[in-house]
Amino acid sequence: MRSIQKKSRINKTILVSMLALLILITVAYAFFALNRSAQNNMNNNDIEPAPAVLSDEDAKSKEKFINEDSNPKPNQNIPSSDNQISAIVENGELTVTSKLYSITDGECTLEVKNGTKEITRTAQVIYQPSYSTCAGFSIKTSEFSMGSWDVTLTIESVKGTEDVLRTTVDINS
Repeated sequence: MRSIQKKSRINKTILVSMLALLILITVAYAFFALNRSAQNNMNNNDIEPAPAVLSDEDAKSKEKFINEDSNPKPNQNIPSSDNQISAIVENGELTVTSKLYSITDGECTLEVKNGTKEITRTAQVIYQPSYSTCAGFSIKTSEFSMGSWDVTLTIESVKGTEDVLRTTVDINS
């Protein structure tokens, strides 16, 4: 009789151990899968371009911003010289960003020149309540030769006004 109880106790112990091991493996797999998914999302979405088409809520916010008397209206009281451009070479890419205080919609044309070599890209102006911006430009440095490059960003509003921003950037790789 003792032998049967001993075997039964051993079988229960083995069963409980296997169940605990199965639960531990399941929890570990879920943890690593979620962690990997979160890392992929962070790496793939570090800089997410703004949508070129405004949602209804954003469009209403833009209209309210433009029509409010307490805020300066686009192209009024804010000189275009306050618009800003930034060109940064990092991680094998030239990234050009902008802050546009006097234009709320239109098109941006980026020209990057070095002698006779020229690279051109276009993007839409994206409205934001504090400032607008070009949808964004990121170009692999492998498209450039080494040296100093002139960066020109031309912003043309839908109203026909234009602003030109310039800077230079050194490509060393």
